[in-house]
Amino acid sequence: ADRIGGPLAEDGVWNGEITLSRPDGVPVPVLAQILAHYDGEGHVEFFSGIMRDISVRKAFEHQLAHQAPHDPLTGLPNRVLPID
Repeated sequence: ADRIGGPLAEDGVWNGEITLSRPDGVPVPVLAQILAHYDGEGHVEFFSGIMRDISVRKAFEHQLAHQAPHDPLTGLPNRVLPID
């Protein structure tokens, strides 16, 4: 909350990735943009936001991170993995 609240208080906007939970408890990564809306006196009146489910993108990133140090045919570690 602090990583969101600070920029919202300073700039009136926050962009980033957060993880929400579905009703069944499964985590869902989302890309979010949250905006502060101000009244005539400069006080925050309300917030609005847009969120996009990025589960597919995150799964693909995880797959790529696994594929880089593993042989695509056998699934065994390749020569990059021992160097790490």
